[in-house]
Amino acid sequence: MSIETRLRAELRSWADELDADAGPDVTAASLTDLHHRRLRHRAALLATAVVVVLVAVTVPSVLGRLDHRSAPAAPSLYDLPTRGPLAHDGAFLAAAVHLPWEDVDPPVRTRHVVWAGDVPGGKRWVLVAGEDTEIGSVALALFSGLAGAPADRLSLASTPNGHPVDQPFAVQDAETGALLVVSAPGDTIEVSERPAYEADGTERRTWDEATGADGIALVQVDRLRVPGTTPVQYRVFRDRMEVPSTRGPDVVGGVEEADLALATVHGPLLDEGEAQRSAAWLLSPLGLDQGEPDATVVWQGHVPGPDDGGGPATATVVTATVPGGAVLVDAWWTRPRDGDLVNGSDGSTCGDWAGSAVALPAGRPAAERTYAFSCTVVDSGSGAGATAFVIAAPPEAVHARLYGAGGDVVAEVDLTDGVAVLPGTETVGQRPAFAVEVFTADGTSLLRTPVLGD
Repeated sequence: MSIETRLRAELRSWADELDADAGPDVTAASLTDLHHRRLRHRAALLATAVVVVLVAVTVPSVLGRLDHRSAPAAPSLYDLPTRGPLAHDGAFLAAAVHLPWEDVDPPVRTRHVVWAGDVPGGKRWVLVAGEDTEIGSVALALFSGLAGAPADRLSLASTPNGHPVDQPFAVQDAETGALLVVSAPGDTIEVSERPAYEADGTERRTWDEATGADGIALVQVDRLRVPGTTPVQYRVFRDRMEVPSTRGPDVVGGVEEADLALATVHGPLLDEGEAQRSAAWLLSPLGLDQGEPDATVVWQGHVPGPDDGGGPATATVVTATVPGGAVLVDAWWTRPRDGDLVNGSDGSTCGDWAGSAVALPAGRPAAERTYAFSCTVVDSGSGAGATAFVIAAPPEAVHARLYGAGGDVVAEVDLTDGVAVLPGTETVGQRPAFAVEVFTADGTSLLRTPVLGD
């Protein structure tokens, strides 16, 4: 690796460590699809600026600078000549543009094969663009089949979607780990397979250059191990500046069910299936094997739903301890729509931390910590909501004290088996709780804990 390449990689690594990671806030329409849409779009609004890093060396021409300017605009990435191993197979390309798109159906005359070829894992992919003003100026469809298959043996791998003409596109196969990133010729593409966490809970990523010919990256990463979102991220640089992108690839295929080893803190689970799904969605972005147990269900219980006859929701609080000792925690709720599972379920994350897990610094084991958070249950039909405040502490805790922003006592409550579910009116409004301290029967404090998300 040249000195210049090493310097640029170092600078980009520093800049990435200083960037804040962001996530979406999307509510789904079923136990699986709701979580999927929420987490799949968690990077759609990432900031496009990068941090300025200045380094003085004796040879200035070797230095690169990452700054806050936008990267130079590229022509439509999807009007460029076809790229990939099959780019010069005219008969194949002509057949590919006539493949059926199902619900989205751009006129054939506007369709263009962006990339075509075989990918790691024994499959053939063809990415086709077409004009569609309903979902975006450019619609993209990925067709897939066995490696070497003719065009008429390919089928849609996922629902076609709109895409900005000047932004890179990436897709990953959940079953094989094949990753394709499409950008402009001359761009630099970097891939990070999974995050890592410091002991203080700070997320870090290592980036490897993956640029191939003509602004394309085609690599094989780990397959998805459990249902959920991919741990893989990518980024693209043009003239040393990062190009706006979602950073998270679209995922085709998937893992049907989770089969994780779960520990519990507060007795038997109300819903084993929901506990497995919740743990899977917490673990999937990590891309690593947690060992035994894979995750700990701190608490699963009922929280009130809107006063619409639909009954309460089931809330699940799940944690995972990552290498280095940091504890990741998230909480979800699910509720049968209209009180009837036949009509599907509503669900979302409990808090306002935008669908990404809260990372807590290393220290006490996950099962010995206190978790306090607000949980708002919303009916998808009426939009009505109900908010509760949940305290899930170690079972030996019998009393909790809630503190406001200035350290004043907002409320005190007794705990049953270390748990309390309070009406939101007691902690939300003029005097919200920012921290919780729990006590054992002999008055011993189990430490004051910030409310999740604050």
